[in-house]
Amino acid sequence: EFNSMIASVEKYGGFYIGRYETGNLKEAEAVVVKNNSDINNQTWYTMYNKSKGVAVNSNVTTSMIWGCQWDATLRWMYNSGNAEKKKYTYDSTGKGNYSGTNGNKPIATGSVEEYAVNNIYNMAGNVWDWTIEADNTGYRVVRGGGYDSFASSYPSSYCGGNSPSYSLSRRGSRVALYM
Repeated sequence: EFNSMIASVEKYGGFYIGRYETGNLKEAEAVVVKNNSDINNQTWYTMYNKSKGVAVNSNVTTSMIWGCQWDATLRWMYNSGNAEKKKYTYDSTGKGNYSGTNGNKPIATGSVEEYAVNNIYNMAGNVWDWTIEADNTGYRVVRGGGYDSFASSYPSSYCGGNSPSYSLSRRGSRVALYM
């Protein structure tokens, strides 16, 4: 799967990530749409499988985002020119739904314009996003901080690990798309 993604990135010059966190998680098919609040409380296994079904045709492959894709997206944000975007990668204060901003609960993805960087929402705060990346033999990596964490300690670039069977309400994911 990783080799296919790399081959596609090399052939087409890049990849896309979902503008919003993956939603409709209680339904059979997940979606990536603005203002969806069904974006959390999922194990890594559930998110991995739901991410596969987001593609709308056979020309596009969707998957849970890889850690290297998360990092590439942050590099793109950092290098896009302004100081606010650079800061977002290492201190996401004011740019995400963190502890103390919304009663310590998730918000509908994409619902706050200030939380977007380069038209991508909620890579900081809201729900921790599972990635395909492994932390060690028993853990998977989560990125971006959550609604119960602090922006200065858990910016968009932060990565931590959890058991893939862990499904506290603050776990969701983001899809990556490639040809």
